[in-house]
Amino acid sequence: MFTQMSEVYRTFSRHSAEIWSENYRLDQGVIMAADAGSDDGTINPQYLYTIGHPHPETLGTNPTSVDLPRELGLPPVYRIDDGPVLEKIRDESLIYEYEGAYAGVYSPHQQPGSRAYGADNRLLMLGYVHEWFHVFQGGDQFSQIPSESGGTTDLSTYPREPADVHGLALVEDCVLAEQADTHEEARDLLRTFLAIRATRWQTQPGVRDKEASGEQMEGLGRYVDDLFARYAGYKVVYEDDQQRSAEPKPLFVSIAAGRSYNTGSAIGRLLQQATGNSEWRTLVASGLTPSEAAARLLGEPAGAERERLVEQAKTDHSYSEQLKAVENANFPDLEFPKLSF
Repeated sequence: MFTQMSEVYRTFSRHSAEIWSENYRLDQGVIMAADAGSDDGTINPQYLYTIGHPHPETLGTNPTSVDLPRELGLPPVYRIDDGPVLEKIRDESLIYEYEGAYAGVYSPHQQPGSRAYGADNRLLMLGYVHEWFHVFQGGDQFSQIPSESGGTTDLSTYPREPADVHGLALVEDCVLAEQADTHEEARDLLRTFLAIRATRWQTQPGVRDKEASGEQMEGLGRYVDDLFARYAGYKVVYEDDQQRSAEPKPLFVSIAAGRSYNTGSAIGRLLQQATGNSEWRTLVASGLTPSEAAARLLGEPAGAERERLVEQAKTDHSYSEQLKAVENANFPDLEFPKLSF
C-alpha cells in the first residue's frame, strides 16, 4: 500500500497540472484504512494510516509515527488504532472528507481471486485517484455537475430501441478509440463523433441525459485515471473493458451503463489534442458535458456534412456488423432487476 501511495504522491507532485489542474492534488493529506476483511464482504478496518495529514491528532487517539524508508518519498505517516474516523468508515464503508481536511479514505481490501485491486495493474491507486476526482467535482472548482451519474444506471428504464441507435453507439466507440497524430486528426475525429451522436440523440432522445451525465462524471474520472497512469509510467487494463461481448446482457450493460467511462475519457483526450490547451476543462467545470464542450469549441456538423460524416464512419467501422450484433441480442426481451448496475 505504501509503495503504491508513493507513486500517487510522486506523480501528482510533478504532474497535477497536466492531469487536471494545479488545484487537483492528491499529495496533500490522505487517510488510508487497512481493511481486515470479513466473510460477508463488508469493510471492517481495524486501523488506519494518515499520510501527510496536517492534524493527525484530530482523527484518533495517540497517533503513532510510522518509520518508512526514505526512498518512498512520503510525507509523515501516522498509524491510528481507534477514534471517530474508524467508526465512521465502518458505518459508511468509504469516506472522502473528514474534519474539513483534504483527505480521503480508500480501503485496500483484496477479495481472494479478484484482480480488481491487484498490485500488478494498480487498480487500487486508480480507485483512489478516480473517487477523489468525484470529490473534486463536488467542490468549488466545479460550479455544476449532473445529478445523475453514469455509474449507477437503472437498466430497466434505459431505451432498448431502435436497434440502429445502439449500432451507431458501437460505431461511435470505434471512432473515439482511434488515435490522432495531429491537431487536425483529433478535430476530425471529434467532429465525426459529434455527427454520429447528434444523429443518435435526434432519433432516440431518451439516451441523451444518461450518456451525457455518465461522461461528465465517470468519463472525466476515467480521463484523469488514464493520465495519472501515463505519467506514473504504466498501462492499466480496466475490468470493465473486458465486460463487452456478443452475449446479449453484457452487450446491453456495456452500451447502457459502462461505455461512458471510455467515451468520456476519449472525448477529453481528443479535445486536449485538438485544442492544445485547457479551455475545454474550464467549460466542463462550468457545467458543460464533454460532448457539449466539443460542440462549443469545434462546432457540431449539420445537414449534408453530418450525413456525410455518419455514412463514412459507418463504412469505416463495419456498421452492418455492429447493427447485426445489436439485433441478435434482442434488447427489448432482456430482463434486469431495477438498478442492477
